[in-house]
Amino acid sequence: MDPNFAQRVIDLVIAHSGEVISVRLNASRQSQLARIDNESRNAFGKLQEAELLKANFDQFERSLSNMPEPDLVSDTETLDPDRAADLIVAQLT
Repeated sequence: MDPNFAQRVIDLVIAHSGEVISVRLNASRQSQLARIDNESRNAFGKLQEAELLKANFDQFERSLSNMPEPDLVSDTETLDPDRAADLIVAQLT
């Protein structure tokens, strides 16, 4: 990922009178692999190939270093999706 991508997006949103609230969703590699073939992922067009995910773990983690500090962090292993969504909505309002 371009190291300046996130900042360029933030600058663009702010230039158009918007606001950026960043949310980081955390999940261990083991958890991601356990969920990779869940049918719900298919409904949203998400990655479903375990080998491709494994091959890209390091790259995904490196790209996080280029992201701004999040306004909210959610651990998807300890929160169910509805509770995580509630926390995000609460942060936005």
